[in-house]
Amino acid sequence: MPRPLLVVAFITSLYVAACSTLADVAGGGGDRSAAAIVVYINKDSLFVGDTLAIGANVDDASGKGAKTGDTVVVWQSSNTDVITIDVSNPPLPTPSGFARLIAKGAGQSTITAHTTRISTSKVVTVVGPANIGASDNRLGYALADQSSAPGPYSPVDSNRFNSGGGAITSTRDSTGWYNVRFVGLARQLGERDNVQATAYGSPAGVFCKLLSWGNDNGDMVVPVHCHRADGTSTDSRFTVLLLGARAFDLTTPLAFAQRLPQTQNLALDTSQTAFNSVTAHINFARSGIGSYNFDFPGIIQPGLPVTFQTTAVSLLAEHCLTFNYDTTNGGILATCATAAGPADARPSLLWFTRGRAGHRYGYASTNNISAVTPPVDPTLTFNSSGGAVTSRRLSLGQWTVTFAGLGRPGGGKETVLVSALKDFDHICTLSSWATAGPDLTVTVQCFNPSGAPVDGRFNVLVVE
Repeated sequence: MPRPLLVVAFITSLYVAACSTLADVAGGGGDRSAAAIVVYINKDSLFVGDTLAIGANVDDASGKGAKTGDTVVVWQSSNTDVITIDVSNPPLPTPSGFARLIAKGAGQSTITAHTTRISTSKVVTVVGPANIGASDNRLGYALADQSSAPGPYSPVDSNRFNSGGGAITSTRDSTGWYNVRFVGLARQLGERDNVQATAYGSPAGVFCKLLSWGNDNGDMVVPVHCHRADGTSTDSRFTVLLLGARAFDLTTPLAFAQRLPQTQNLALDTSQTAFNSVTAHINFARSGIGSYNFDFPGIIQPGLPVTFQTTAVSLLAEHCLTFNYDTTNGGILATCATAAGPADARPSLLWFTRGRAGHRYGYASTNNISAVTPPVDPTLTFNSSGGAVTSRRLSLGQWTVTFAGLGRPGGGKETVLVSALKDFDHICTLSSWATAGPDLTVTVQCFNPSGAPVDGRFNVLVVE
């Protein structure tokens, strides 16, 4: 599969110009000696563990590109215990003025770009302890199973979990508008997290998405909005999954990101809602209306299957999905749309490989929608029980996915999520899931923006 196209422009960057002496620019328009360095550094501060794409252009006195001999940029960090600079793996196939800052420890460092003639500098601050992310094993999930109860109430015990041991409550603010509170799971300084949500047991045409998430008095609160494609708020049950950067231990490859801001092109690495456990690098790009590229360099582990979940983060009527993926290089193309077609929104994207050691998890992708019992894709399928994973088409838009041996044991817990795949004109949600003997079966429904059932591709994820 071809690698997703990454097209990036630095449009929110800081402009820093350093002028040379009068002797450097004497000679007027015919002199193309370096007169200014334009530096692109779009953050004043980073968290420990962040990487940030930076760049520089060298201009002559007229603002045009300087002559070739004056355009080689050398980067320096005044404090390499705080920030180092990587030029061996530039963020883009661009001139030598591009590099990456790598935040190593708390403090400040002066970042300098210079040529043989001129230089300019910017101070960047790094905050947070040196082990950011190393202990961020937060994990929470819930099935909000009372769609019309005002709450706050505790979701069903077998489908809720809080790694901090605190309570989980769901509150209905008004029709279709909810808040799920994970007590004690607030994000600490420099920690990172991702949230996914899926409508559960609702009539075709109703789906649920996120309205961002954040801290509140030591807790993590996740607002959820359920509605039809035209934006009509509708009460619905739903599942929600919250995970920190190390929810599945220090060695598990994990990546996630939330696209911010939704309408700009940019090259940006990590933030509080973005993480790449392998290299820390993440590239973002907007390639068109509602079309967003995410590159997670290094996340691919040979022979390790993967899955993806994508949820819209929006006040409006958008839905988002995984439109394309590259399991060789670590790229994902997410798209967002309304009933009228592609639309800009903020997709929250999760790249999942495996769950907690000693706990059940499984995932599968249904790509072939023309067969009654389509084979699963082994690169996008896994069952921690070691059993088979099978799918079956029940009727138009209705599917089951069965994980042999993954049934819930006595006292066990799990949650399930579904995300549409490949086609932006369909939405997939959960009809139900249940344990039957040793197996766990998930029933999925897919529909178009008008609510009519359609056969659509999807990914399903089970996490204990």
